[in-house]
Amino acid sequence: EHGCEPVHKYSHEGFWGKLLGTDVILAMIASAKEGRMHEANRLRNWSNPKINTLQVRSLRQDLVLTIEPENVKTILATKFGDYSLGYVRIRTFLPLFGHGIFDTDGAAWERSRGLIRPNFVRQQVADLDMFESPINQLISSVPANGGTVDLQDLFFALTIDSATEFLFGRSTNSLAGGTSAE
Repeated sequence: EHGCEPVHKYSHEGFWGKLLGTDVILAMIASAKEGRMHEANRLRNWSNPKINTLQVRSLRQDLVLTIEPENVKTILATKFGDYSLGYVRIRTFLPLFGHGIFDTDGAAWERSRGLIRPNFVRQQVADLDMFESPINQLISSVPANGGTVDLQDLFFALTIDSATEFLFGRSTNSLAGGTSAE
């Protein structure tokens, strides 16, 4: 309809891989245990420079993944209302981030976006140095020994610190105190 090329379908292996995508799921689990899941996903999905959009089977769903700039622009900007975050993303992100821009659709998302839009002028977004200290504080708050940590508290603190730096020119430094690991 819009001049798009057909979506490339991932070549799943084995009966269960073709039926449920278990080959990809098992590969993701293995690479996560090695601490390289994102790298492994990138290599598996995007190593062919001719493929920018890919259909992958995951359990009973066909997922469409894309790194095609025009597709991303369409989904996030020009035709945002035609797309949904989906039940799985909302169910996954809600406990982590609470109600907000990462886990809402429609009018609620538009309200959240409208509230933060003034903060994302090109000059401020380009000032990545502003994030260095809070990101370093967040990373140092995660136990290096693999202990348990409540990431929701850390992400809320990161949000407060970066938002107050953005809005008021001074951070609340709520991450500076660190967090306790269980």
